[in-house]
Amino acid sequence: MKGNANTAVKTFISSTISLNKSVINSIDPVVLTLNFKADETINLESSRLAVYPIGKQVPSLSAPIPEWSHISFNKGDVRQKKVTILPSKIGLRPGYYVVKIEYLFDNTAAQTSADLLIQYPPGTIKIGKINVNKTVQKEGYTLTLKSITMYKDKVIVDTHFSPSSVGNLLPNMKLDDGTDLKWLPGANSTKLQMNNQQFTFSPIPKSAKKVTFSIPVINVKKTNGTFGIPGPWSITMNIPK
Repeated sequence: MKGNANTAVKTFISSTISLNKSVINSIDPVVLTLNFKADETINLESSRLAVYPIGKQVPSLSAPIPEWSHISFNKGDVRQKKVTILPSKIGLRPGYYVVKIEYLFDNTAAQTSADLLIQYPPGTIKIGKINVNKTVQKEGYTLTLKSITMYKDKVIVDTHFSPSSVGNLLPNMKLDDGTDLKWLPGANSTKLQMNNQQFTFSPIPKSAKKVTFSIPVINVKKTNGTFGIPGPWSITMNIPK
């Protein structure tokens, strides 16, 4: 399966990243094919390959591309480079990433990107159900975490939040090592009663000892509008072995 590839700034350069696989296990390599074409004569000051955890501004991996840095290209010049990445060897943990080529030329920044999902190796995912039934209250609002059901490809969290004046909740789930599980909005197909909400996250590894579910902020609907109330409403629980 080919990875997604987006075109950078077409006015000066055209650039794509192709992945031989866009979903891999952390012990498997991924081959990146980097393509560059000069649409105009251009002086490239620097180019680098960067891998960002999704939603983050600081890359987990950053490597310069020397042959595409401090060099001039004529209009129509084409270059290609292949790079093999082994996540477990360079410290890329399982999760969702954006792989980018970042260019700097004539005080202008440009980039192209592709998505990459690094999964836990087979047999390392926690499977089962935890009946939590814990409650936390703040500012007159109550979060009850009812259960967490763990599958090999996802985690489903069942909650109850009251009163019913609260709008859509934006959840967060974090492991004890600081890893953020990815929230997968729109993945739920079950229709729930009012105040009961179900959230789907990326899977939990067997190595995790604790997990924290939280609602950082809530939006409350009132007659004169919708207002944000900061939290968090957080519940931490141990994960059975």
